[in-house]
Amino acid sequence: MRRLTLREANRLSRTIYAELRFQAIYSLRQGNLLPRLPARELVIRAERQVFQSKIAVAFLLGLLQLGTLALLTPRGELLLGPGVPQPVYVATVLGGLWLIELSLLWTEGLQILPTFLSSRAVSLLETLPIPRRTGEEASMLAVLRLFDVPALVAIFGPAFVIGVALSSPWAAIAAVPGGVAVVLIGLVLSLATGGFFVRHLASAPGGRRSTVVRWLFLLAGTVPALGLYAFFSFAPPLMAALGSLSANHSSAVGALLLLFPFAFAALPGATTGLTLPPPLAGPLLGVVLAGYVVIFAAGASWLVGAPRRLSLGVADATARPSHGSRLRTTGPGWAVFRKDLRVASRTPGYGFLILLPLLDAAALGLATFSLKPDPSTISSLGSAAVSSSELLAIFFAPAFFATEVIGLSYTRALPLTGRSLLTGKLALVLLIYLLSSAIVLVLTLLRLFEPVFLLLFVAGGLPGLLAASCCELGLLLRRAARTGLVSGQLFGGGWWMIAVAIPGLLVAAVPLGSYAYVSAHAGAYLGLAALALVGSAELLIMLPLALLAARDVVT
Repeated sequence: MRRLTLREANRLSRTIYAELRFQAIYSLRQGNLLPRLPARELVIRAERQVFQSKIAVAFLLGLLQLGTLALLTPRGELLLGPGVPQPVYVATVLGGLWLIELSLLWTEGLQILPTFLSSRAVSLLETLPIPRRTGEEASMLAVLRLFDVPALVAIFGPAFVIGVALSSPWAAIAAVPGGVAVVLIGLVLSLATGGFFVRHLASAPGGRRSTVVRWLFLLAGTVPALGLYAFFSFAPPLMAALGSLSANHSSAVGALLLLFPFAFAALPGATTGLTLPPPLAGPLLGVVLAGYVVIFAAGASWLVGAPRRLSLGVADATARPSHGSRLRTTGPGWAVFRKDLRVASRTPGYGFLILLPLLDAAALGLATFSLKPDPSTISSLGSAAVSSSELLAIFFAPAFFATEVIGLSYTRALPLTGRSLLTGKLALVLLIYLLSSAIVLVLTLLRLFEPVFLLLFVAGGLPGLLAASCCELGLLLRRAARTGLVSGQLFGGGWWMIAVAIPGLLVAAVPLGSYAYVSAHAGAYLGLAALALVGSAELLIMLPLALLAARDVVT
């Protein structure tokens, strides 16, 4: 059989990508129903929403790159890295940016992978009379289309930043290979780790052991997010340590910079005449970079066939018979709550939304533990702990409303009311808030033993949390009553989720603002009373409105 050209494979990938887009928004293979719109409007909506999701990721990358540009100015270098040699400082900042981009691309890939697999678009290629290599190329090109806008920003954004910072077009050109390497490694990590999860964990039978293993895997996948928090929180002391090491052991700094991606980050400075420390300078840097190129070429070769192999492997895994399970009756609200946790444990994107607030709480607690704060700062620490836990729980809560279309063809036959949905979602938000608050409190109490104040802060913030969640869920329930349930994929309705989160965050901010004002004028404990009273007043308003919206929802 004649092998098709890459151009023909690219044309075939457009059809696969169109199917991916459509399934990402409407989730038909998971039981969702199409909105009552003309066919052309359905296609346009799918194109628009997927493009908006890619733009949102690219916008976040752009903000990080603008922040990096500020750090590379003389003033930023003076504030963050006094005493650090300029070539080491430039390589460290650019390498840190690439590590952050790598983490974001990896996380995005884990979220996109279920969309790619559930569409079953690649499986359809097996029925066509085309060579295997052409099918692999078309599948890989379709996956690249899902990443195209963020990948382009990740490649050329840092190049633009470093070119402007060093006033050299050659420095910008020298930064492009590092950006390409970061995108390539991000794709490899996404497909390799995501494929392992889907084949061996997501499709595995239920049970306590499988559940624990799945959550441990998801926790390992969210560790980069904790690293991002640590990078921003501890950048000044890390730079100070780097400056001291550069002054006393420059060769050790050069050896550290040989690691990926810092070796690529040293290239732009070398093109502008910056003197690199040994052994980073000289032929060794070229040898190390050549070794990285060989490794990345092997990764690119593996990547070409990975989407097809992954799709076929998942089909084989889901075809294996699973063990029987016992059915237990339970209340509908509790059933919705447990269902969301099970969906999150089998879907990296939703699992990330639960674990990120917990990791943020752990990072905040570890910062408190390591910095040895003064006892007089207990009020600000309590405020930071509760505020971060509350705001993160509220911001991610709307996304879990999208899980309702997963298996909708089954749950549609159940007597599931809008009130049950509201109860289950509120329970999930409450769980995230209490767990994240508990993590911060335990780590904080090891340094500042003020259990009464911290517990009162957590309890006082609870009404405001529930009020904000009722505001968000009420808006989503009203939309569900008018237009149907939202998409079950994180790719779909992302802008709507953000729009719903904004009023929720505003409702949550009012009690916290009341606490800040009252505590500044009348003391911390009266501030806690204001926090609880204002939050309770909001809850008395928002809860009836949410229940009224839930009354009209039919799943």
